[in-house]
Amino acid sequence: MAKTISASKAKNNFGYLLEEVYVKGKSITITKNNKPIARISPIYSYEQTDPTPSLSLTDSEYKKVIAGVKEFRETFKFSY
Repeated sequence: MAKTISASKAKNNFGYLLEEVYVKGKSITITKNNKPIARISPIYSYEQTDPTPSLSLTDSEYKKVIAGVKEFRETFKFSY
């Protein structure tokens, strides 16, 4: 389980927290008003579970997307 610390304590001990994450390799959850708002994790754990999906488009598919975006930009009119 990840260590939990309040935002004010995290602010006052940030260097220590970074060292703990780096040396021990554990994540730290930061809370505000007892609600989790952020997590500090080792970079290698993020790199292994990158949440950004790859579109894996072929060149022709990519060109079609770019052409569609260009056409949309040229023809779309904002109505306020």
